[in-house]
Amino acid sequence: LREVLKYREVKQVMLVDLDPAMTTLAATHPLLARINQNAFKDARSTILPAEGITPGPDRQIYMNTTKNRRPDPIPSSQPNAGQTLGTQTTSSRHLADVKVMNIDADKFLEQIPGFWDVIIVDMPDPSSPEIAKLYSREFYKKIKLHLSQNGLMVIQSTSPYLAKESFLCIGRTIENAGFTILPFHENVPSFGEWGWHLAWHPAIQKAKVMDRIKTLEFSVETR
Repeated sequence: LREVLKYREVKQVMLVDLDPAMTTLAATHPLLARINQNAFKDARSTILPAEGITPGPDRQIYMNTTKNRRPDPIPSSQPNAGQTLGTQTTSSRHLADVKVMNIDADKFLEQIPGFWDVIIVDMPDPSSPEIAKLYSREFYKKIKLHLSQNGLMVIQSTSPYLAKESFLCIGRTIENAGFTILPFHENVPSFGEWGWHLAWHPAIQKAKVMDRIKTLEFSVETR
């Protein structure tokens, strides 16, 4: 979430996580909040509710300021979308109403309407039946229904060095769900050689994606 929010062109992020204790910890623990640079308090962040899980209280989020500011647009996910916040000279500026709630990713895809331009799937490795469904053809087909026409999906795919067959199997499954894929890998200091799959609708030619990657430049600081 911290890394995604570095990009100013990102208008809205919806975070889906099963465990409310983990998102609450990340949002409230002083050390973790400092590490993630208070990403959960960004006005562009939306944490989705789940049926059958009682949410925590809404939190009004403010930022201290004594400067005049130009009107800021209200994110489309917020009430009264399309309005703007007027210039303020008070000691605090309202940023967002954040409700931290959680849902299983598979149920989320079944229930939520709409499309996304970028879908980042970062699940634990498929080492149990409970997790395996999140690496299934059916799961990827559900994602396909929510990926915009020119959208991109990226999936954590284990290590091509330590678990080669798992890595290849994930790629074959994504392809079988109707995506065009591009496998890639990078050395992560805390994990070793690790792999992912980039995926998109077949209507986009793979050569076009490859040409874009060759000229890719990052507008933000990366590690």
